[in-house]
Amino acid sequence: MNNQDHYRIVPIELSITLLSFIIGVGILTIPRSLAQELESPDGWISLALSGVIVMIFCYLYTRLQRNFVGMNILEYLKQGSIGKWGAKILAILFIIYFITLCSFEARILTVVVKMYLLDQTPSEVVAGCILLLTTYAVHKGVQGVIHLNLIFMPIIMLVIMGVLSFNIPEFDYDALRPVFSEGVSPVLLTLKNTLLSFLGIESIFFFMAYMKKSDLRSLPLNISLGIITILYILVTTFAYSIFSLDATKFITFPTIELAKEIEVPGAFFERFESLMMTVWIMTIFNTMTMCHFFAYSIFKKEFLPAKKNEFKKTKAFLPSIIQLLVFIITFIPNSLVESFTFSDWIGWLGALLFVSSILFGYLSLWIRKHKSKRKKRGLEG
Repeated sequence: MNNQDHYRIVPIELSITLLSFIIGVGILTIPRSLAQELESPDGWISLALSGVIVMIFCYLYTRLQRNFVGMNILEYLKQGSIGKWGAKILAILFIIYFITLCSFEARILTVVVKMYLLDQTPSEVVAGCILLLTTYAVHKGVQGVIHLNLIFMPIIMLVIMGVLSFNIPEFDYDALRPVFSEGVSPVLLTLKNTLLSFLGIESIFFFMAYMKKSDLRSLPLNISLGIITILYILVTTFAYSIFSLDATKFITFPTIELAKEIEVPGAFFERFESLMMTVWIMTIFNTMTMCHFFAYSIFKKEFLPAKKNEFKKTKAFLPSIIQLLVFIITFIPNSLVESFTFSDWIGWLGALLFVSSILFGYLSLWIRKHKSKRKKRGLEG
């Protein structure tokens, strides 16, 4: 897979990939979690604010990445003031994060498939099948992972917009009033929840290493983040409008229930939720594949020397080892409630890694520039 290191990602590919990574489980659950947390229909405001904040962070990181073209954030920090061991600690945390995130995605997949599609199929079989597919995809390298997103994402977007469009006649604007009924403070307090819905943005730390300097622009990525924000807002407002705020609190997966509400005239198409489920599984597959790929890629680059022959077999079997580890962790939570609690911990770890990596990156850049200026002054003196 070494030849994959020469593959170059263009901005449109990264934008579509970012879109695919982020909307995974969040698009199914965000209306319920906001309804429970906020107790008012103002969740869409919190989502809009979170989208803007994430766009700012994306802009900041894109500017930072232009200082170390061809390297990911860990490789850059390893060469600077953070040092080799600091970068390795971050690498371990990223590996833990991506493996546990992949496990959570697999667990939610098994729950949804069992609830809506294959109620007699053991969850272990569903998880095992999807993990076999992600392992195969990881073996295809970064080019294969990117192209999977390019293939599936247009279909996913088409079906999501179809679900929302068919529900327009039932949309009730009164369900979204009054605005700021509980004041501004509750909306600001829920930012901690809505910001976690944008996790997946940290993928730019590693995918941007495959981009040319001229392609390192934040605008295409922020357009993608804007689309995600609008999708979250639409799904949330439609759920509140169709089911009411109080009912949404008790619906585990409101987006799928929106698909169940669709009635096509003439019974031309029944069980629209089956189509919704199919394309959502594509999204989950893409997200799990990228998590699997990042865990493998980070471990290979940071902990397996590239030039030693004894590690070649280990590299070949590493995706399968990660697959087994993900499968074991998937079924550690004993219930759906425990799974969502598990996801909260994963979310906070991801947020910590995202913010701290950007801070360390700028700190390292500042120290290097400061040393360079001191050295230049010394030579001139």
